[in-house]
Amino acid sequence: MLFAITGGAGFVGSNLAERLLSEGHNVRIIDDLSRPGGKVVDNLNYLRKKFASEMSSKKFEFVKSSVANFEEMKKNLAGADVIYHLAAQTAVTTSIKDPVHDFATNAAGSFNVLEAARQVADNAALLYTSTNKVYGNMQNVKLDEKQTRYEFADSRYKLGISEDFHIDPESPYGCSKYAADSYFLDYHRTYGMKTVVFRCSCMYGEMQKSLEDQGWISWLVGRIINGKKITIYGDGKQIRDILHIADVTEAVSEATKKISATAGQVFNIGGGEDNSISLLELMSFVQKETGKKSLYEFADWRLADQKVYISNTEKAKKIFGWQPGISKEEGIRRQIKWESTQ
Repeated sequence: MLFAITGGAGFVGSNLAERLLSEGHNVRIIDDLSRPGGKVVDNLNYLRKKFASEMSSKKFEFVKSSVANFEEMKKNLAGADVIYHLAAQTAVTTSIKDPVHDFATNAAGSFNVLEAARQVADNAALLYTSTNKVYGNMQNVKLDEKQTRYEFADSRYKLGISEDFHIDPESPYGCSKYAADSYFLDYHRTYGMKTVVFRCSCMYGEMQKSLEDQGWISWLVGRIINGKKITIYGDGKQIRDILHIADVTEAVSEATKKISATAGQVFNIGGGEDNSISLLELMSFVQKETGKKSLYEFADWRLADQKVYISNTEKAKKIFGWQPGISKEEGIRRQIKWESTQ
């Protein structure tokens, strides 16, 4: 089987490629290596070194290409049995500064991948990573404010936000991701393609090359380890359910194996209530684990920053038997260990 991964040199893509190659699959990474900072090249070089024999035998290919180029996507996806569409512009702040690029990558680029697949690999399983930002900032959900975190006040959300929650994307990023999200689901209805959508919460783990506006777990852990100043946007009590990358790749793998059940479905994928954590709680935990402290200051809230977002993962558990396996404590310790080597 041939697995094609757009954005395959990125955080999720490189971890997924490593897993697939270790399992003996044929993998084609498609990436234009344009992510700010250029650090995705490090991920690619790591994979090239570890799987040099697979590259020489053509079991592992790298194609430098952009999802913005439709004709190239048709060539890149031809013959693929499974397609993971992970390529994206990933930051809300960047989408606000440059909505044209955000749309071109996340909406038009995703459509190019989908339509190219329909033309050259219409029987492939095709999984797209969307975002919890499609639900907007959820202003109408009542919250309780505690000392270090916000919590849902409504018992309906005891297990988190489910897939039938009201869609109300805020920011160009939320809109562009939801546009693609909708197309992927509709291509199953209209053309019978085996598409799956993951609306992902905060993912973290090894090989994440974080920036201040994307990859906040990695960013904060690295800043604390290196004694660098931190800016907290808002009051630091905002909550996310964090999901370690090993659980992400397991979810992708299981959803693919059970494609007859998952095709045409959307799933909220995150750490769930047990793995919820605020910025203040994360900083406190890392400081205790490392014995290091970092100075921090507060700044205004960012647009579309949900005060609480927790994924209800019951649908994923029911349909394809997946649930998070790595606790936030174990995952953060692993993150600390990895960041300490960078």
